[in-house]
Amino acid sequence: MNSSRLFYIGIDGGGTKTEGVLLDNSGKILSKVKSGASSVIGSPCKESLEILKNTVDILCSENDISVEEITFCSLGLNGIDFDDEYNLQFKSISEYLGFPGNKFSLANDAVVALWGASQSPASVILQHGTGITSAFRSDYGSEVLFDHLNVCNCYDIRT
Repeated sequence: MNSSRLFYIGIDGGGTKTEGVLLDNSGKILSKVKSGASSVIGSPCKESLEILKNTVDILCSENDISVEEITFCSLGLNGIDFDDEYNLQFKSISEYLGFPGNKFSLANDAVVALWGASQSPASVILQHGTGITSAFRSDYGSEVLFDHLNVCNCYDIRT
């Protein structure tokens, strides 16, 4: 195990693609990978789990490190929508990828996009990808999804 460096994996998974990145503790990007859709509906399906696992495996193998050497892995995933499904999704995905709960985080991709888009404590994001995802926060750590399943029929009217 390489004890002088710490390694972090970030994955963004949606309805059309999955992108992963491996960074070290200095913030240097060591590898990037892009693959197929990995969004989930309820319990993660085998195909989504395989895409996520393959993403982790490629990032590690390109840098000759093992999954055990990863300090922390964080996923922003389309389909992490409901509180009553979260524990099952977290357990299924973290176990399949080989990360104990203390080395793994899972959130809806709108929450990840909100953090990436704004450093302001109070922020809102409406993100258009395969579908519409949206989140807001009144202060750091208070992120809440709203109409992320497009119940209100948000329309993209760009030309």
